Amino acid sequence: MQSACQVCGPRGGVSPEALFKCSRCQGVLYCGREHQTADFPNHKAICKRVKKFRDLMAEEEHKICNAEPDMFTPANAFETEVGLFWGVHSTRPYMRAKVEVIRTLSLMDARPGTEAALAEAMGSLRLCRGDNVGIRELVPTRMLLLGQYQEAYDDYDWGDMDLPYLDVHGADMTEEIPERIYAVFFITCLTHIKMTLANAVKDAITAHELADHASLPAGVTDSLGAFLAPNGQTRSLKELKELHKKLTRQTPEAFALAHSLNSHFWPVMLDPFPLRAWSGNDRLSLAHLRTITLKNSQPWKAPLLLHLWAALKLKTLLREAVEAVVVAGQVAVVVEDEELRPGQLHHGAMMM
Repeated sequence: MQSACQVCGPRGGVSPEALFKCSRCQGVLYCGREHQTADFPNHKAICKRVKKFRDLMAEEEHKICNAEPDMFTPANAFETEVGLFWGVHSTRPYMRAKVEVIRTLSLMDARPGTEAALAEAMGSLRLCRGDNVGIRELVPTRMLLLGQYQEAYDDYDWGDMDLPYLDVHGADMTEEIPERIYAVFFITCLTHIKMTLANAVKDAITAHELADHASLPAGVTDSLGAFLAPNGQTRSLKELKELHKKLTRQTPEAFALAHSLNSHFWPVMLDPFPLRAWSGNDRLSLAHLRTITLKNSQPWKAPLLLHLWAALKLKTLLREAVEAVVVAGQVAVVVEDEELRPGQLHHGAMMM
């Protein structure tokens, strides 16, 4: 996700330092007042909502910090109840306002908004370890959008909310996929990571072969750079090829596992309309897809999906993955024979 003007997008010769944030929400960037004014009719509603709930957060924070202590209320829950915030009833209006800020910022297709949403979400999890407000699922997708693949995998691998706060660091992103994952949301994030790593390793192999020595492909993020060159030493060509073989084997396994958890997920990600409101708790229902898709869609946007379609042949990959699982006797599903076209991917990718 690049830092670019909300109106004219990425442009050569325009550095992020030359842009300025919306003064009210701090979530989007503009190259000048003219474009900010032109975009205001589109941006106004979401901007006002962010400010409204940030103001409410500030009000509730003041109340919490200056509360009169009694048997139910501590003097300052920010100092005494970190990790157990939701258990103090007087903190709940603050947490609810914080959730609204996070969800609204997450709707912004801009780097500052994504960074702010992630920071608020991490703060929410630090205060409320049990995640009573249901915000954790937004964390890995914000990280993926920011190119923080290792951090997203650590968040996924952390898993057990009863463990110390974010005690997993530097988990092996190439480790085998767990046999049993019940949340389709997290397995699709894992799929995204495996696909991205496979693509990065392939590019590194090409760069290595073209240069006839170890080198990193152009444009890798800090997270991918650390993966491709652990401890500052670029992996050998032999090691890269072994990694690529492993990751290209794991990717269809992840696709198939997500499909077995909810057979509607991949079709909805490619063509998300219409989606119905979630009317129950059935994790296999089509209705459940509305919540999952809204939280998970942005990392699958074009041009990444278009590139992966060409590089990994998504439909063929999914078919092979599902067939492999069927042969193993784990799940029986049917994959349609209709040919997938790049235009369909682009249509689905622009859902948010």
